[in-house]
Amino acid sequence: MDQDFIRPPKLGPFDSKAKVVVVNQTGQTVLSTAVAHKYSNVFKDNLQWENLAEGAGTQPQEARYQTGLTALGADWWLVSWVTMDGRTHYTAPNNLTWLLDFLTPHFQEIATSVSMLFNTLAMMRTKLIQTPTALAISTAANITKLIASNVLNDEKVEGFKEYMLRAEDAGQTLTITLCGDGTVTFQSPSGKESTGSAVMDALAGEG
Repeated sequence: MDQDFIRPPKLGPFDSKAKVVVVNQTGQTVLSTAVAHKYSNVFKDNLQWENLAEGAGTQPQEARYQTGLTALGADWWLVSWVTMDGRTHYTAPNNLTWLLDFLTPHFQEIATSVSMLFNTLAMMRTKLIQTPTALAISTAANITKLIASNVLNDEKVEGFKEYMLRAEDAGQTLTITLCGDGTVTFQSPSGKESTGSAVMDALAGEG
């Protein structure tokens, strides 16, 4: 007598994607922002946006991760952004200042862009230009791109914020909010967490 064949449950891992948006509540225009995301050593996502007005949110981009009983990875995030005052910010759990040390080999390249940005912003103030110029935006974007690409090229997750995406987040939205007090919140259907941020003082210039 034939017996019904019971298929064992699929344990995974299953590739999944979540939508990521950034909301600006800093109190000023964000010229550029980047989200560097690592799902352990499986996926790396470099998400970039430009010219985000106060109170506005970005268009969604996708972050990849895995779910299932055999999915053993973790999601790690580092957000960097440049505000209209020329300052470069980054998420810094436990107020770590490791990023400056990490970027030392690339300091000259980043510092050149920062200097160009401050000169551009000074010119805008002289001419009473309040809307970000294309040069200011592209220069700020170069700064956040350099930060994100370099941290993603390294396998370490020191200084990254851990925020786990789960099965219920697949196809849904993770909202990352940049707050005026320096707090950065991560919120998705599976939960909500926050972390602190720091300013790259060595790149802050005179404003």
